[in-house]
Amino acid sequence: LQKRLVLEDGRQLDADLVLWTAGQEPVVPPSKGVYGLPLAKAGQTVVDPFMRVRRHSHIFALGDAAFSTEPDGTRLPATAQVAFQAADYVGWNVWASINKRPLLPFKYQHLGDMMALGLQDGAVAFPIGGITLDGPAASLLRKAAYVYRQPTTDHAVKVGLGFLTKQVEAIFGSPKGKIAFNKKSYANDLKGSTKTMK
Repeated sequence: LQKRLVLEDGRQLDADLVLWTAGQEPVVPPSKGVYGLPLAKAGQTVVDPFMRVRRHSHIFALGDAAFSTEPDGTRLPATAQVAFQAADYVGWNVWASINKRPLLPFKYQHLGDMMALGLQDGAVAFPIGGITLDGPAASLLRKAAYVYRQPTTDHAVKVGLGFLTKQVEAIFGSPKGKIAFNKKSYANDLKGSTKTMK
């Protein structure tokens, strides 16, 4: 299927497939403002091993806003996996700094890589043995991992239903373009159930 891509300047490109990659740009307070935060070249705040902003012992940063490194100086990737793990340390370290307890240095543990390849396929590279799983089984494993990592049962159900809805729409189509699920009915079904943190 031939498609045409129209650029901002009006030029047109014919293509069968268009891949778009987008960078991430951190949003942090200006380095010349009140805080004077030390910034890396790409604009992230530079953090120490405890995820504190350098020269600011009571300001913590993580995720896309943080430039964090391994003990050997290797930069950690700006991925959800790193951010999720850093969040546990930052949570502890904020509590520890308030209560005058020892802070924990962030130790990243690579758990492998996952990616979606359309709705029904995926790839999962495990962190040991160079083993890679691909196809529908990898897609299912990736989706299960995302559902598992949700902070509450309510979130996990919503994410799981979202995955299921997209799968059903892809296979059977949707009568009105989108399958809507009844939030009120869903809320009633959850009444009396306990929402626990994972």
